[in-house]
Amino acid sequence: QGLVEYSIILMLIALVVVAIVRYIGTSASNATCEAGTGLSGSSTAGCGVYAIGNGANGQLGNGGTSNTTTLVKVSNLSGEILQVSSGSNSSLAVDANGNVWAWGDNTYGELGQGSTGGGSCSCYPTPVQVAGLTNIIAVSDGDLFGMALKSDGTVWTWGDNYGGDLATGSSCTPQPCGVYNATQVSTTYLSGVTQIVAFEDGGIAVEKNGSVWGWGANPAGQTGTGSASAGGCSCITTPTAVSGLSGVTALAGGNTAVLAIAGGSVYAWGADMLGASNHQDLSPTRVSGVSGATAIAISTSSFFVAFGNGTVSSWGFCGNALLGNGCVGIAYQTAPASVAGLSKVTGLSGGVFAQEVYAFTSTGATYGWGLWQTGTTPTGLAGVTGQAACFVNQCILAPGLVPGETDLTSMSSEEYTAVFTSRSGMH
Repeated sequence: QGLVEYSIILMLIALVVVAIVRYIGTSASNATCEAGTGLSGSSTAGCGVYAIGNGANGQLGNGGTSNTTTLVKVSNLSGEILQVSSGSNSSLAVDANGNVWAWGDNTYGELGQGSTGGGSCSCYPTPVQVAGLTNIIAVSDGDLFGMALKSDGTVWTWGDNYGGDLATGSSCTPQPCGVYNATQVSTTYLSGVTQIVAFEDGGIAVEKNGSVWGWGANPAGQTGTGSASAGGCSCITTPTAVSGLSGVTALAGGNTAVLAIAGGSVYAWGADMLGASNHQDLSPTRVSGVSGATAIAISTSSFFVAFGNGTVSSWGFCGNALLGNGCVGIAYQTAPASVAGLSKVTGLSGGVFAQEVYAFTSTGATYGWGLWQTGTTPTGLAGVTGQAACFVNQCILAPGLVPGETDLTSMSSEEYTAVFTSRSGMH
């Protein structure tokens, strides 16, 4: 009996020690952020999450559904945040403990809550934890689905599966239909994964052996697997090899296209990749004239690359002044050209359906351009001055300083909303 009691006491002591360690770690992380002193560790780690722009679907994460032209703090998220990613009207965040949080529209189950909808807005206006996910190191948000990468190299997906988005070996109809809890992609297809990115209705994964895999909606060849799909869902439902690409160091997903950096060169596949309407590259194709690339981004069908010398070039669809050179409307720029007014750029941010693009600099300043306001709906550029008419909208035609957004470490844009985290926090 004495041994039993002794064992119980030791067990209780161990549980108390674990609890204390976790408390100290969390408190230290929170205190570091609250003090605004920044964080060590991951280069993408930041303090808290902030948002600006359209909030109609709860995508600001502050508990409401109103728009805002000033920065608001996303609720329920404190301490160290490793990364944020946005889809069409929802966002994901990974915290320092490897948990995933989701907020915004849940019409298609894209928040991983086990069902569609939620409240009168069919949304969750404050972050909720995605159950079943632990030790997550990266997330990527597609149009109506989410994807997460675990530290053991496994990939997990949830949400709508109309276009084979979830890599489960099937698709479904009519929408909404899918899997509304986080589910592991079979290791028969993916294992030892080190990078992931979502495009509108599918994804790309890179394994530690350098192999690249694509799946999902594929009418324009956006999976990079060498052909376009037709009939039915026009999709590839299981991860399939992407040939001709190795040594990938960065990925960016857009509406129907993907970019990758390998050896300082940029490779592209999918629709409109070379800036010509209806152009398709079914396999990775090197973007001519680009070398020394350090960062890439896509905003819908407009493409961006940053170089080691701190400059940025753009190409693709002009749209709402997305190329940053004053071009607007139904026009295409067929080759990368420098975006004036930018220097010391270290990172870029766009989004699957983003109507704006952002550049981070080594000075801590953030610059943005693209759609400023449509009708009465603001975007993530609401704080930038100097807007001008473009179509029936208002746009920022060239890079403008974004007030309040400094020392950004991770940022992502929805259609009209920007979400970000900062190394020093916002005070």
